[in-house]
Amino acid sequence: MKTDDSKKATLGRVTLSLARAITGVGLDADHLFSQVGLDLRTIQSDHQHIPQKSITRLIDIISNTLSDPTLGLYIAQCTHPLRYGPLSSALYASRNLREYFCLRRKYASLVSTFWHSELTETGDQAKVMLKLQPGVSHQPVLTDWWAAALLTDMQQVYRPDLYPVRVDVSRPEPREHKDRYLAVFGVKPQFDTPESALYFDRSVLDEELPGGDAQFLTKMESILADLVIEVDRSDVVALVRAQILHLLPSEDIRIELVAGKLGVSVRMLYIRLKQNNTSFQKVFDDTRAELSKRYIQQNRLSIKEVAYQVGYSDYSNFSRSFKRWTGLTPSEYRRTTNP
Repeated sequence: MKTDDSKKATLGRVTLSLARAITGVGLDADHLFSQVGLDLRTIQSDHQHIPQKSITRLIDIISNTLSDPTLGLYIAQCTHPLRYGPLSSALYASRNLREYFCLRRKYASLVSTFWHSELTETGDQAKVMLKLQPGVSHQPVLTDWWAAALLTDMQQVYRPDLYPVRVDVSRPEPREHKDRYLAVFGVKPQFDTPESALYFDRSVLDEELPGGDAQFLTKMESILADLVIEVDRSDVVALVRAQILHLLPSEDIRIELVAGKLGVSVRMLYIRLKQNNTSFQKVFDDTRAELSKRYIQQNRLSIKEVAYQVGYSDYSNFSRSFKRWTGLTPSEYRRTTNP
């Protein structure tokens, strides 16, 4: 579903990194934020989101004021490790980096509705890409900030000596301070690439993380599923998906139940979904298909356990559904993604 401009926003606490960076170089953060209609005193909430247009304008103003081509790297240094609120706590409880990125993607809307990090795997490489909504520009500051902050996050949950084997950034190559990139990433980035991405050895994805805590993570996911609902009450597809995630692994997930949870009639929910060119069954299937693929890729659960986690008590029914979703049986998909 296409996200319109009015729904593109980022968690307010994330923008506080900009405020710390501005203050750190001796500028008046309150004044600069006020130029784009933002009041620093009112964006401290865990759940408040800031419009993308305001963030873009703010970054442009800061960039023009400081004229530092590596400003994004500095902002990343000012980024608080717990900036995502409850999601940060869940991320620190991940058992491995594969699960870590699964959580980041699953609850991306809690952080931003105009960008997210996406993990793909090919051969012996794992690639983490910056994905932006259509119409959002690849600002050099935003690109550098994302890449450096993501690496720092990974180093904190994994180990400090983790570095990518390759870095692509879609921004133009800066004329000065190129050494700062080597200091941050451990390798010289490739500039002016079609997309921004960090590449790692695929083997690191399944190594056990020191803070992994399955029991705590289960509790946090229950909280996060509820928080998704608060992000954007006008996004009916996201709301339905959040309820499905919260109700799984129950087999008895019906439109009547979800409508009741959302406080609307079945007829109204049907109409709203139709207006978004989808249906309850499609959202339900898409949600279970995405979860199934993620669980199978993790390689921690048996196929039967995956079937249970997405609401199937009968393995053969799950296998047929999975083949309809992907064109492969669960076992074939596991062999393909975990050669």
